[in-house]
Amino acid sequence: MISRNSNVTGSVFKHGRDGPENASRRSDFLALDVVGQWEREEITEQLIRPINQEYFQGPVESHYVLPYVFVHDTGNMSGLGCKDSWTRNTRQSTVQDSSNQDAKPTSEEQLRQVHVGGLKRHDAPITLVEYDPAWPTLYSREAQRIRAALGPRALQVEHIGSTSIPGLIAKPIIDILLVVADSSNEASYVPDLEKSGYVLRIREPEWHQHRLLKGPDTNINLHVFTAGSEEIQRVLLLRDWLRNDQDDRELYAETKRKLAGQKWKYVQHYADAKSKVVETIILHARAGNKAGSAKAPQASLNV
Repeated sequence: MISRNSNVTGSVFKHGRDGPENASRRSDFLALDVVGQWEREEITEQLIRPINQEYFQGPVESHYVLPYVFVHDTGNMSGLGCKDSWTRNTRQSTVQDSSNQDAKPTSEEQLRQVHVGGLKRHDAPITLVEYDPAWPTLYSREAQRIRAALGPRALQVEHIGSTSIPGLIAKPIIDILLVVADSSNEASYVPDLEKSGYVLRIREPEWHQHRLLKGPDTNINLHVFTAGSEEIQRVLLLRDWLRNDQDDRELYAETKRKLAGQKWKYVQHYADAKSKVVETIILHARAGNKAGSAKAPQASLNV
């Protein structure tokens, strides 16, 4: 299931005054002068400036901001610096151990309210497997079946989630995004999907009018959203960034392995526990796009 907690707190890590010259990947840095003007790229203040204001106390002489590093719950960062070369370990060290999440998991009552046909307990660790080259084929078959059932009402169909990212470990469940005109209008698409063997399992009117259906013969999660929903952009941004960024892909994989070994009452609680690292990676992706990074995600294709 999808991670729903987007309330991430933290600060962009401050680089030493010697600047990005000593970094192993110079293109990963943006310089910020004392008045908050970007020296290399035009970045909206909404992206990073509020974070700086919260954690950097008083005037800060020319300091450098790493757009891909986001530090959680650090308090006042004014005395910290990061003069090490940019490595996977440096990035990993900026994210707190996700096994000690302080985000409140979705309550059992909330889960019962949104599940159609009853809530099933998991009470076990999460099974993760290595990337399977057959997953894109399984997705393509489902995409064809969905389009055949809905025709032009299927405005967009995308392979999302970990099975859509080559090289990433994943639960062996194909996550699919379906965009329709109005996901709250179930009568406009659910009956025709049911005729093709899909079954509605989750109804979340208070969370982007999200609906989830299971498939007829393949283990899938079909996520349905209304055209224009901000969640569509988020899941595609996350997918595209992880396809292109090895460091964050490895960070995500390590976090998943650590969490998956625990016993989870409900699978959603495992998804909730990944919220911090997911939102951190999304921040990296947004900053990377703004910076014009060579690794910035490519435009998503409607497949």
